[in-house]
Amino acid sequence: MERTANLYAAWYRKSIDGLFADCVLIAGSDDAPAGFVTCKLEDDVSRGIGRSVAAIGICAVAQDHEGRGAPAAMFNAVVQWCARRDVHRLRSRILINNLGCAYSALRTGALPVASFHTFHKWAGEHSSAAA
Repeated sequence: MERTANLYAAWYRKSIDGLFADCVLIAGSDDAPAGFVTCKLEDDVSRGIGRSVAAIGICAVAQDHEGRGAPAAMFNAVVQWCARRDVHRLRSRILINNLGCAYSALRTGALPVASFHTFHKWAGEHSSAAA
């Protein structure tokens, strides 16, 4: 769990620095952030299809703020950010257990178009599972 928290903290820092995201929206107040969402303009995809495309990188909500509407507020803010930049398509990959973000995306009119599993293995860890 600590490694995952460190991974998300690094992702957040690199997004704020502009390496992973063009936009970082934070819900809540300065002294009590409820969560954040990152968004990146996908220039390569946009050039390929001739329309502006953006992708949500991560939508994270603090555990003590779950069920209070933060994902919906963040998704709506991203949609508005994209509209101001004439983005025609917004993509988001949402973890299957992140129901708040998934429902919030559906409420904005987003439609699920694909489902897949992502597996992570930390470098240097050995598994006892049979190959």
